[in-house]
Amino acid sequence: MFTKYNIKYEKSEKHLMIGGMDNSLVSSFIKEINTIYTQIKSLYSHGDIVILTGSGALLYYLHILGYTDLINLLSEPNDVDFLLLTNEPNSTITVPFIGDHKRKQTTHEKSATFENDWASYLKFKSFDLTIPRNSIIYNQVGQINLISLAKLNSYYLDDLITRPEDNIKIKIISQIQSRLVTNPRPDLISKEQLFGFSKNKQIPINYESNLSVNKTLFSDFPSTPPSTSEQFVSTPNRIIGKKLFPDSP
Repeated sequence: MFTKYNIKYEKSEKHLMIGGMDNSLVSSFIKEINTIYTQIKSLYSHGDIVILTGSGALLYYLHILGYTDLINLLSEPNDVDFLLLTNEPNSTITVPFIGDHKRKQTTHEKSATFENDWASYLKFKSFDLTIPRNSIIYNQVGQINLISLAKLNSYYLDDLITRPEDNIKIKIISQIQSRLVTNPRPDLISKEQLFGFSKNKQIPINYESNLSVNKTLFSDFPSTPPSTSEQFVSTPNRIIGKKLFPDSP
């Protein structure tokens, strides 16, 4: 089964387990995420953008915000997912290794799984790296980019029929959003940025600077359609995003 950005999920006992994340282990998970993220960035450092997505991104949000009570509701992730946003429309994942993880696929594709079965100490024996075909909205959190909460929520909602265990993640995201409305943390989470698609070109665009924190964190695009005269105005960028960069490929 595939999400909108074509990352394959593999079901396991850990994935089907509801809750049980041990807070004492979180720092180890975060450290490994940071290591893999840095390794990917070192290989794709010429204008490409690396995004952490999936349950790893959800755990990262909870960790950086200090919501330990919500971490206790989350299952331990058994793998981690990254997106590679590139300006090359025909790019594929070609590198055979990222760090000590080896590419599983023998062919060059837009999505690849990297595995490490020989290092017993690793929390993540595998991770996926995908070049998405649809627009991506993300936040910068410290030195790492995370998929936006609203976008992550939409992926879980889309797949809920086939993956009902993700309902707990949807509830956790709702709790994060509610708390951030009451207590915004712009010191921890930057304004959203959009990486969109126009025909065969990917165009990174920043949202306008005067959007409120709660709106930028939780909304992909405004519900009110622009007028004809607004469609070709470069500011605000949310209008461009809605017209030129639909979510579906």
